[in-house]
Amino acid sequence: MQTELPRDHPVPIDSHRLRLGVFVMIDHHWLDHPFARNRFLISTASQLRELQAMRGAGLFWIPALSQAEPLPDEPAAGSRPAEGPALPAGDDAASLRRAQSVRERLLVAQARRDWNRAAETVRHALRGLRENPEAAAADLVAVATAAAARILEGRDILQLLDRPGAESGQYHALNCMTIATLVAKTMRLSPGELTDVALGALVHDVGKVLIPHRVLREAKRSPAEERVYRDHCQIGLELARGTGVFSESVLNLIRDHHEAVDGSGFPAGRPGAELSQAARILSLVNRYDRLCGPESPDRTSLRPADALRRIWRDERKRIDPDVFSALVNVLGVYPPGSIVQLSDLRIALVIAPSARPTLPVVLIYQPSRTQEQANLLDLSADGDGLAVEKHLLPHELSREALQWLDPRERLVYYFRGAEPD
Repeated sequence: MQTELPRDHPVPIDSHRLRLGVFVMIDHHWLDHPFARNRFLISTASQLRELQAMRGAGLFWIPALSQAEPLPDEPAAGSRPAEGPALPAGDDAASLRRAQSVRERLLVAQARRDWNRAAETVRHALRGLRENPEAAAADLVAVATAAAARILEGRDILQLLDRPGAESGQYHALNCMTIATLVAKTMRLSPGELTDVALGALVHDVGKVLIPHRVLREAKRSPAEERVYRDHCQIGLELARGTGVFSESVLNLIRDHHEAVDGSGFPAGRPGAELSQAARILSLVNRYDRLCGPESPDRTSLRPADALRRIWRDERKRIDPDVFSALVNVLGVYPPGSIVQLSDLRIALVIAPSARPTLPVVLIYQPSRTQEQANLLDLSADGDGLAVEKHLLPHELSREALQWLDPRERLVYYFRGAEPD
C-alpha cells in the first residue's frame, strides 16, 4: 500500500498542471529561472506563464501552502491551447484574489518580523551608547550593514507597518535608514556609499541621547533652547567618533544631516558644493520623516503626500531636486500611509508601492472585518484593471472609516521582500 505524503511535503508536478493559487518550489539554481525566490505562491498570470514555459524535472508543489489544487493530469502535447494560460473567471477569479491577499499578508508579516528584530537591537544600542559605546556602535553597524546587503542583493521596496506604540527614537532611525537606503539605490550609489548611507541614517541622531527630553519635544523653542537642540549634531559627531567604529564618511553624515544645499542649514551652514550626495539624501529623508512624525506632540503630523508637497512648495531651495525625484520614486505616486478611493469607489489604505508607481498595494476598507481580516490587493497584479481614482482627505471620510483605516500619526516603514520566505 502506498504511503500518503504529509501535506507540507513537496510533491513533483508537471508545469502544465500549475495554476493560480498553487504554492510552487523550483529545484533549480536561482540563475536558471527568472524568479527572485525558489518557493512562492503563484499569484499572477505572468508568474504562471513563466512557470509553464519551464520543461523537465525540478518543479514541485506544496499542498499545505497552496490555495488551489493543481489542474488534472493530462498529456502535455495537444491538450492545451497554444496561446498560453487563460486568466481566471468566476470562482477562479475569487480564488486568485484570495491567493493574492494571502501572499500580501505573508509579505507584511515577514516585514513586521524583520522590523521587530531590528527595532529591538537599535533600542538597546541607543540606550547603551553612553555606558558601552563600542558594543552599542557595533550592534548599530550590524543592523545597517545587513540592511544595505539586503537592498543590494534583492528587489525590496517600502512597506507600511502597524504603529507599534508611542514615539521612540528607533522608529525615526529605522524609517530614515529604510527610506534613505532605497533612495541611495535608486540614485545608483556604489555599494560602499549605500552602506554608509544606511549606517549614517540609522545613527544620525545619536547626539540626542545627551539633549534634555523637554527640549526635544518642545514645539516652539526659545533661542537658548534652539542652540541646545542644534548642538546634537556636534555632540553626535563626537560621541560616534569616540567609539572608534564609524568611518569618516559616516561621521560627516551625522554632522551634516541638518544642512541644506542653499547654505541655510545648521550647524555650519555648508553650501551644497560642500555636501556629499549621501548627506543630501539623508537631509531630505530626515526632513520628510519629521514632517510625517514630529518629535513634539504639539506639532501636527502631515500625510505623506502633503509632506512631499510642503517640501517642494516651501523648501525647494534647500534640497537637491534629483534626490527629491528619487524619493518620490521610492515612495510611489501614492506614498504608503495615503488613503485613496479606487476606480470601483471602494476606499483603501496604501501600504506599499509596486513596480508600477500609480498602482500600489492597498488594504481595502471593509467595515464588517478587522484590518487583520480585510483584503490586501496589489493593484499592479489585478486582472480587473482596478486603479486609484484619487487621494482622500480625512474630512472626506466618515468617522467610522477614519477610525478603521487609522492613518498613522507615526508612520513606520521597513523593507518588503519580493516574495514571501
